Amino acid sequence: MRKKKTIFSVFLVLVVVSMFGVVTSEMLISSANVSYDSAIIEALDNQSNVRIIVELSPSLDKDFVVLLKEDILSNLSSSEFTLKQNINGSYWFSGEITKEGLEKLKLNENIIRIYLPISGSTTDAPCGDGVCDIEENCKLCDVDCGCSEQEECVKGECEIKKITNSKNSLWFWATPVLITFFLIVIIYFVKRKSNSLKKGEK
Repeated sequence: MRKKKTIFSVFLVLVVVSMFGVVTSEMLISSANVSYDSAIIEALDNQSNVRIIVELSPSLDKDFVVLLKEDILSNLSSSEFTLKQNINGSYWFSGEITKEGLEKLKLNENIIRIYLPISGSTTDAPCGDGVCDIEENCKLCDVDCGCSEQEECVKGECEIKKITNSKNSLWFWATPVLITFFLIVIIYFVKRKSNSLKKGEK
């Protein structure tokens, strides 16, 4: 009896822990109105740094964004942040951040969002920026690379939907059935006529 209670208690604890993990993985808002993923905090509790994407407002002037990126990066030491990607003309950059570096970014009012890269993607290009980057596809980021109504996403590529004509399909299967039926009827009447002729001869 005690063994059953112990097993049930362990199971209940695992369920609660898994539920807590799902609930805590959400977007939080800092005092500077910067949106950041709580999963980053959880990851930094287990490791010294984590790969993140820092997104700036797309409404900013592109020339200003260049200067803004330089200003943000200059306020981070090499031990707090290691730059990985910074494409010219983009409103984002990515790299390895520490807890100290994250706290600085959270207080920067020019940053709108900080989050983790897309799972399975080979790039840090942000999903949802309205641009289908070269490393994104309809499977990894449907928002930016979604297919048209006439297409469907197949293994990350948009392909024209295969439209099956129900009438043609029905006729395709019905044709051999009808042919077989008519052959049976013809054979039946031929045999019947043959038998009647034999009876007449007798």
